Amino acid sequence: MKIGVYGGTFNPPHLGHVTAARAVFELLKLDLLLLVPDREPPHKALPAEQHSGTAA
Repeated sequence: MKIGVYGGTFNPPHLGHVTAARAVFELLKLDLLLLVPDREPPHKALPAEQHSGTAA
């Protein structure tokens, strides 16, 4: 079984994410592609209330 992992913040999620996931799934002939969201993007600063993980 061929399994792929597609990770990212997906913030905001959009059709580009779906298009990329489908393309990789088909190109690599995967049986399963897992989408793994990450809470904090390494390249963006988040507002304090989102970054801390606690509600205000």
